[in-house]
Amino acid sequence: MSYEHLIWEQDGGVGRITLNRPETLNAWNPDFGRELKHVIEAEAADPSVRAVLVTGAGRGFSSGADLKAGFDVADDGMPDVAKELNELYHPIVAGVRHLEKPVVAAVNGPAVGIGASLAFACDLILAAESAYFGLAFVNIGLMPDGGSTLFVPTAVGKARAFQMALLGERIEAQRALEWGLVNYVHPDGSLLDEANVLVTRPIMKEPLARLRERCDVTVHENDFGIPRDELLEVVQGRDAIVTMLTEKVDAGARFLITQLFFDNAYYCDFVARAREIGVDVPIIPGIMPITNYGQIKRFTEMCGASIPAELERELNGRADDPEAVAELGVAYATLQCSDLLARGAPGIHFYTLNKSPATRSILAALRAAHPWTRAGATV
Repeated sequence: MSYEHLIWEQDGGVGRITLNRPETLNAWNPDFGRELKHVIEAEAADPSVRAVLVTGAGRGFSSGADLKAGFDVADDGMPDVAKELNELYHPIVAGVRHLEKPVVAAVNGPAVGIGASLAFACDLILAAESAYFGLAFVNIGLMPDGGSTLFVPTAVGKARAFQMALLGERIEAQRALEWGLVNYVHPDGSLLDEANVLVTRPIMKEPLARLRERCDVTVHENDFGIPRDELLEVVQGRDAIVTMLTEKVDAGARFLITQLFFDNAYYCDFVARAREIGVDVPIIPGIMPITNYGQIKRFTEMCGASIPAELERELNGRADDPEAVAELGVAYATLQCSDLLARGAPGIHFYTLNKSPATRSILAALRAAHPWTRAGATV
C-alpha cells in the first residue's frame, strides 16, 4: 500500500516508518493519523517485521497536531478533540505499545505534543543533538495526551513531569538524556546511521518478550505503569484496582506489577480481581528482600501489611546484625519465589528501598540464582 504522508520501508526484518509532512514539521492531521494507524496495525505488526524504526522527514520528528487543519466540529459547535484522540491518537500510541517487537525512535528534530508522545511510546529513543521535546499542550489549553501522562512521569518523576506539562518548556536533547527521557544522543549527521545500526543488531530481532528477559536492566516500580502512591492505595483499599488497572492497560502498559508485602495470598487475590475486570496482561509479583529491618518494619506498617510472626521472631534476634538480616531476607525471598511460581506467577520482581552497595550485591546474587526474574532498587 502506498501512503501520502508516510514512507514505509521494509528491509529484511526491519521496518522503517518515516513521518513525511516535512513542510509542517510532520504535524498530524486526520489523513496523516489514519495512515499512521494503518501502518502500525498492519505493516509493522506483520510477523516478518522483527524491529521497527520511526523517524521524521526534513528538519523535525513531529511538531504535534496540525492546528491549521483543525478538528471536526462536535455537537456543541466546539472542536471535537475527543473524537480525534479516541479514533486516532490513542489507538496509534496503544498500537505502538502493543507491538510484539522493539520499536526505536530516531528523533531528528523537534518532537512536540502528540509527536513527543509518539517518541516516548517507543522502547528506545535516539535523539539528534539539535532535537528537543516539549509537552506544548498547555499552550493551547489542553492537558497532555497520547500516553505522555504515563510515559513522562515514569521516566523523569513527578517534579520534572509537572515542569514539562505546566510550563511547556523545551527539553533539549542533552537534558532529555540526563533526565532519562532518551537513551542516546548523537550528532545530527550520524543519527540515522546509528539508529540503523541499532535496529539491525541481532538481539533486536528477537521477540520482545524474550528480548526483555535477556536485558540486564535495573527496573523500578514505575516501569510497570503503577506509581508508588497508587500501589499503596491498592494495598490499603483493594477496590482501587478496578480503576487503576484498566487505566494503565488502556494507556499502553504491557505488564503490571503488584507489591506483596510478604503476603503471597494477596497476589492470587490481586490477579483474580484483575481477571474479573478483563485485564489480561501479565501480572508480576514483587518481593522485597529484607535488607534493613527497621526500614522494612516502617514500610509494611505504613502499607497496612505485616511480616509473618515466625519471620519477625527471627528478625528481632538479629536486628543489630545487618548481614544476618540480609541473609535471612534472601532466604525468605527464595522461599517466596518457589511458592509464587507454584501459584502461576509469570516471573518475580525483586525490589528494595535500600540502595547501598551491599544491597545491590544481594540483588545481583538473586538475579544470578533466578535468571527469570528482574532485580532492581526502587526509587
